[in-house]
Amino acid sequence: MDNTTITYEGIQLTVSIKAVKALRMVVRRDGSVSLVVPLWCDKNKVMDFLNDKKDWLRNAVAKSKQRLEKQKDYWFHDYAEGELFTYLGNRYPLHYRLTEKGVPQAELKDGQLVVSSSRWLTPQQAMLVINAWYAKQFKTLVKSYLAYWLPRMNEAPLSVVRYKVMKSRWGSMMPASRVVCFNFNLVFYPERCLEMVVVHELCHLKEPSHNRHFHELMASYLPDYKARALILKEN
Repeated sequence: MDNTTITYEGIQLTVSIKAVKALRMVVRRDGSVSLVVPLWCDKNKVMDFLNDKKDWLRNAVAKSKQRLEKQKDYWFHDYAEGELFTYLGNRYPLHYRLTEKGVPQAELKDGQLVVSSSRWLTPQQAMLVINAWYAKQFKTLVKSYLAYWLPRMNEAPLSVVRYKVMKSRWGSMMPASRVVCFNFNLVFYPERCLEMVVVHELCHLKEPSHNRHFHELMASYLPDYKARALILKEN
């Protein structure tokens, strides 16, 4: 059963056997489930653990699937006039505006996501314009928070800042090389959640693990970090 996959109640679990003290099960945001089994643990104890956690496991996997469906709503659109687009936790109706000239561009104006162009755009063309706007806004926000927090945490600039869509993590940090990556999906959530993830990853420069010291650091910089994290966890 070392580093293998089993099916329990119709749910796939990736099982690994390690030198740990207790059984541990994690359901990730993408709905995948990992089960860590201690070396001393036999099959009967594993089954008892799973049976005891059965209802929790079902609910956690169901919530993960609901989150994935919600994220699909963020990304997949018809790009029709009046369609709602999410940005930093708020919803904005799409409005097309014809101009005499100029490169197609998107902006927030008067409570709308306005796409301006000198000709009518196809849905594919509108998608490219809007996604470029999302990317620009997100990178600008991340850079501004890094510029604010790095000196306050007595940290030198990072080596590399990356952005990509991640299924199960909001960010990642490689402390030794000072390379950080942020989940592009954060652009759809309240801005205070993005700030929390930035601080979270910067704290890993001081403490690589999620131990007591790490959480003490987080609380010293953002006393309400748990409330911010809860927004991401529940949405």
